[in-house]
Amino acid sequence: MYILISVYSKNRNRYLTKFITRINIEVMEQLPADMFIRVHKSFVVSLRHIDIVERHQVKVRGVAIPIGLTYREQFQIKYGIR
Repeated sequence: MYILISVYSKNRNRYLTKFITRINIEVMEQLPADMFIRVHKSFVVSLRHIDIVERHQVKVRGVAIPIGLTYREQFQIKYGIR
């Protein structure tokens, strides 16, 4: 099964770019659990790049990413705010 995710990346010139890609769920589950977390059905974020945590979203490098209700409790526990 594949899902669509949004990926934000900086290039050599440090410009933030966004692209949407399909990813196999099995591949996504192989990402290091101590470095990445799924916060929404369409978003996986790097824990080390989170700038701000708000009630319903996180900001990663200035980009607001929603935290889905399904993933909120797991995120709060892992991020240490619960």
